[in-house]
Amino acid sequence: MFRRLIQRLIKMMALFAIIVLLFFTGGCNQSSRTAQMFRADVERTGVYPDGGPASLNNLEWRLVAEGRWLVPIISDKTVYLSAYGVDGDYLYGMDVKTGQEQWRVQTAFEGRLSVYPAFADGIVYFGSSDRNDGNFYAVDVKSGQERWRLKIEGSVESSPLIFDGIVYIGSSDGYLYAVNIKTGEEQWQFKAEGDTSDSSPTISGGSVYFGISDWDDGYLYAVDIRTGREQWRFKIEGEVIISSPVVSSGSVYIGSSDGDNGYLYAVEAKTGRELWRFKTRGEMIDPFPAISDAIIYFTSWSWDWSGDDQNGYLYAVNTNTGQEVWKKDGFYSSPAISGKIVYLGISDRDGSYLYAVDAKTGLELWKFKAAGGVYYPPVISDGFIYFTSTERRNNEYYSYLYKLK
Repeated sequence: MFRRLIQRLIKMMALFAIIVLLFFTGGCNQSSRTAQMFRADVERTGVYPDGGPASLNNLEWRLVAEGRWLVPIISDKTVYLSAYGVDGDYLYGMDVKTGQEQWRVQTAFEGRLSVYPAFADGIVYFGSSDRNDGNFYAVDVKSGQERWRLKIEGSVESSPLIFDGIVYIGSSDGYLYAVNIKTGEEQWQFKAEGDTSDSSPTISGGSVYFGISDWDDGYLYAVDIRTGREQWRFKIEGEVIISSPVVSSGSVYIGSSDGDNGYLYAVEAKTGRELWRFKTRGEMIDPFPAISDAIIYFTSWSWDWSGDDQNGYLYAVNTNTGQEVWKKDGFYSSPAISGKIVYLGISDRDGSYLYAVDAKTGLELWKFKAAGGVYYPPVISDGFIYFTSTERRNNEYYSYLYKLK
């Protein structure tokens, strides 16, 4: 019951959002980083190469719409994102220079779009977040026509990951699936001990890593990317895992909660041996840490059960030693990194902002006031930063998409 309650509160805090991953090639190079991919690469480091703004110069444009907009992805001249709309779920394409809508596609399948869809070559891949649905879909973005569907005995509430023509899918039936993105043919499936629905898979060095939650403990798994055979598993002391693994320099990092505290673990990628663990002040660790220059940046938060208050923290921890470098209070969204700057959102009683802080010291460089809450990590492309915020007015949700320089 505790794990399910925590999961529901997480979804409430995130305003039942969809976070979008967009891949525009069937495969990708692990070493390449791009704004076309959520968290910038298949190792989910959250590091963007294009150089975000060191000072706030200008708001290029801002869009507003009813519903809930999520994380934008940038490719060529288009901004892509998805949303829960008032009259249905939509996929949007917008002009990157002006913000003008170019097209939208409404999805009309059983259940809602899964929490984290994925895209490749004009096809959107998603499952249902309705636990009674049990299907995973491949749908043409522009026509809305179904290409194929795969029956899955559970919901898909984590991010599918596309790599070398295969989509990797975690499901609440306790399985990790590897599926051909062209045909929908299952390549292999792996049965884990627990619920794989909340932690998204990560790929590095021939292995796919993912976390699961169980009633008493959680596990971090390493599975062979070609065969689906288990390589190792690491037991985590905490029954709630919403954090997705991040891989860097031969180590895997993942967060968990035991109900009272959050923990960040560092595990050797080849063997599953624990290197260190870091205890946070917050109860939960946000889903997507970011790593750069041997420092891992992540947020944790505590939820007051009366619903009257929230407390968040941003940590910078040395990946070699597991020691805290610095900490700041009041941050919620997962961070993104470009150059020597960490970007992330804060939402509290004083308002909502996008913050830029110095990666080395944690000192504030600038902040931008946003409408509603900033719940999702920003995306950096060509010197611009894109992010969304959501607010509730008169029992209706309104979302904003910003482009800053």
